[in-house]
Amino acid sequence: MGGIAFALALQDTLSNLFAGFYVSISRLVRIGDYLKLNTGEEGYVTDINWRCTMLRGISNNLVVIPNSKLGQAIYTNYHLPEERMMVSISFGVGYESDIDRVEAVLLDEVRSAVGQVKGLLAEPAPYIRFTPGPGDWALGFQVNFNVAEFSDQYLVQSELRKRVVKRLRLEGISMPFPTRTVLLEQKSPA
Repeated sequence: MGGIAFALALQDTLSNLFAGFYVSISRLVRIGDYLKLNTGEEGYVTDINWRCTMLRGISNNLVVIPNSKLGQAIYTNYHLPEERMMVSISFGVGYESDIDRVEAVLLDEVRSAVGQVKGLLAEPAPYIRFTPGPGDWALGFQVNFNVAEFSDQYLVQSELRKRVVKRLRLEGISMPFPTRTVLLEQKSPA
């Protein structure tokens, strides 16, 4: 009877131990990788030990995940198969805009930012898509580019947005804001 109680007491410990061993030898999670779990936890892996895996979030908080939970979780490793990742930003311009000219301006601005904005990569080459296209109030474009690693995306997106807004203003390309026209019908008295 004592053996069963002892085995039950060690169940979590052994589960974490074996899961930690698997996490370590599988090489699907490594120190320095950026993980995002399906349960919402995310951060850079700072330690993998026999009991748990520790992540440091972007806000510098420590997230401790029992290895048995990590072994069962669905997660995205943003450093595998490589650290580079594709990111995008969206822009809307007025319906009167020339689509080809807008695409050329957007692409030129992203290309000129390479080497000036830390983390923005020249290869694979950035590209523009007319997506989602005609919308309720603007023609939508998606600017697609690659960054060196997960945490670079925030600065690069911010800097590119600033550059694109300035450039569109310089080029005289309007960026409308959402508006609605409401038509009221008035019925004449019968």
